[in-house]
Amino acid sequence: MRFGLLWLLVAAAAQAGCYGPVRDQSKISSTAVLGDGRVAIAYHEYRYRPAAGIAAYPDGGISKTVRDRFIVGLVTPEGKFRKLATYSNEALPGSGGVSLRWFAQDPQHLYVTRTGQQTTSLPLRYFNQQVRVSLDGGGEQKFDLAKELQKRGRSLGAEGFGDYVAVAPDGTLLVGATAGDKKELWLRSPSGALRRLASFDRFDRQGANFLFYSDMGPPFTTYALDWRTGNAHPVVRYNRQNTQQDWRATDDLAFRELNSAEPQRPSDGVTIGDDRRSIRFIRDGQELWSAKVDL
Repeated sequence: MRFGLLWLLVAAAAQAGCYGPVRDQSKISSTAVLGDGRVAIAYHEYRYRPAAGIAAYPDGGISKTVRDRFIVGLVTPEGKFRKLATYSNEALPGSGGVSLRWFAQDPQHLYVTRTGQQTTSLPLRYFNQQVRVSLDGGGEQKFDLAKELQKRGRSLGAEGFGDYVAVAPDGTLLVGATAGDKKELWLRSPSGALRRLASFDRFDRQGANFLFYSDMGPPFTTYALDWRTGNAHPVVRYNRQNTQQDWRATDDLAFRELNSAEPQRPSDGVTIGDDRRSIRFIRDGQELWSAKVDL
């Protein structure tokens, strides 16, 4: 009996000595500027105990995770922080990522993309999720654009456009997709329904009323697309031999929008400090404010 108790005590002591002191690698991993001057941040809170002693033999061992989660919140110019959401890391410990985006077309929401690798053995499994988070605490909607498009034989993202942008305050999204060597634009409704809008060779710009894209043809043509109706019509045709415009819809509202100068807006940005826990708000090259985020 005494021998058994002694063995348990020795085993417990050995186990306790198999991990070193807690290490903290927490950091701000992503930021997004909101239209009202606030900054959204994603904070990866990661603390672990490295393997030590017999647990580290022979190749360093596996660390023991103490805390591994992402906290998303808002920082005001006064340095105050308000938490919006917390997500446990569903990728490999200490890895994974959260990126943030804010769109003026849907100003009351923040868009969070969560990604990461979940396995090290074949077949490799990856995690991908988008979350539309209310800025006033009104909840969130989760979806997986990559999986939704995969069901339609497409992959998420189109060169020259990207993956998605919000185009309306109800959460309607314009989504880029690729099918083979063809790039496409899709519309995702708030209910999750997907509708293909067009295929394109070059995405030109997003205007106030139209989306502009070009098709190599022949003839090489630039189109104006109304995403609300799905209707597209040509506004410019080019001569591919000399890249000159052969035809222009000069009386068309869409043509005038295509050729109008985009309104000048302040160039706002955020940099993360060397300590990975502070931010600096930059406008037109000048620092307006800075804050250290303590969670």
